[in-house]
This record gives sequence, C-alpha cells and structure tokens, in this order.
Amino acid sequence: MLKNINWLDEHREVIRTSTHRIPERLREIDKGYFIVFNHKNNSFEIHHEDGLPRNDSMQLWIPFKELDQRTIDRVLETRVENAKALYAAMERQNAKIEADKEKESEEVTREICKDIFQYCHNNHPSKDDIDDKAYTTRFM
Repeated sequence: MLKNINWLDEHREVIRTSTHRIPERLREIDKGYFIVFNHKNNSFEIHHEDGLPRNDSMQLWIPFKELDQRTIDRVLETRVENAKALYAAMERQNAKIEADKEKESEEVTREICKDIFQYCHNNHPSKDDIDDKAYTTRFM
C-alpha cells in the first residue's frame, strides 16, 4: 500500500532511506512502520501502515533533528510491549519531582519561620520607643 505513496499530504513526505538506514531498520522491527518528515513542523514522525485507511497512522513524534540510533531507541522504548515499564518509570520520575518540590517548600518554610522567630525573640526596639535621633537630620 505504501510503495506508491511519496507524500501523505501537502506537508508530510515519506522518507524511504537515510544515511544510517533508519527507515529500513524500523521496518525490521515492524513491517508496517514508516517515517515521515513533516515540512510544516520541521520534524520527523513515525507512522504505521495499519492506520492509513482510517487516516490514523501517526504513532510517534521524533524530537530529534536527524534520524539516527536515538530514533530506533525511542521506537523500541515506546512500543506497547514496554508500556508497563514506561508507565512505571514515568511514575517514579513524577514522584521524585514531587518529593523535590516538597523538600524545597519545607526548606523555604523553615527559613521563613527562623526569620520570624529571630525577629520576635530578639531585643528589637518597640514601636512605642522613639529614637532620640528620629527628628533630626543627619547632615548637621
């Protein structure tokens, strides 16, 4: 089905080969995979032939400016077979981010509380005590 198609639409061109043979290597993973370069977004996309009849072939957006081993790694990482592991890794990363934010918040709160404590327990002038030099100029 894909052999006669060079463009999916006016912005998306099918990439047949590359310097590192990434399109060919993707087809070794799954015969239905193909790569498209989106000229409108200047980005690569991974598509699958099964979605072409429904106009729903997009599988993955590639965040890299060129096709290389990172593309293959990204496709392998995001395959359905790896969904549980990927989800678990995302959950661990989100928990770490949340813990870091909580720790930072506690540190800020601790510093503010220290400042308040020092202000309240130090001998600072009362608002009722007026300094002798309050109504004089410093230039005299």
